[in-house]
Amino acid sequence: MKVLLAIDGSGPSLMARDLVAGLNWPEGTQIHVVAAYDVPRDWTGALGSGMAWVGDAGDAIRDELDEQLGTAAEPLVARGLGVERHVVAGRAATEILGVAGRIGADLIVSGSRGRGRLASMLLGSVAAEVAADAPCPVLVARSTSVTRLLVATDGSNAANAIPDRLAALGAFAGLPADAVAVAVPDSPAFELMVGLYT
Repeated sequence: MKVLLAIDGSGPSLMARDLVAGLNWPEGTQIHVVAAYDVPRDWTGALGSGMAWVGDAGDAIRDELDEQLGTAAEPLVARGLGVERHVVAGRAATEILGVAGRIGADLIVSGSRGRGRLASMLLGSVAAEVAADAPCPVLVARSTSVTRLLVATDGSNAANAIPDRLAALGAFAGLPADAVAVAVPDSPAFELMVGLYT
């Protein structure tokens, strides 16, 4: 099992880390902690654009982030989980998805920044973009524990695969789960669902 944990040092990302540390992962699970950063840009045009300090600044940021990522990963290591660190330069959502693809992630876990609806509309949400484009399931942590699951289905193949994907993860075994199905009122699926419950 390969779990990608996106960490940016914020409270929500550390909450996601604590959630990952507290789940019962299958033997041999590898946690890939990822931090992305933007390299400072020289906006003066040609003047100074080739100066060595630009590269040095990027190296310094990467080294500092790698050290901070090691500290942030300590609860995972203490739990006995295998941890690999990835510090990548670039746009956060793009880099998280890139690492997920390269390692063949089975699950991506991210914190929710909680900026509010207006700020998220204006600035976008890394978690939302990752969830929309991820090659695997995404868990956006809003708490340090999971005590109950809600499985939503629309009858699609993707929705029908949810129980098997949850079972394969193993981390949620034994948790109570509720299922909810949604259908358009004038569809045959709605008639079937109504028939089952009347």
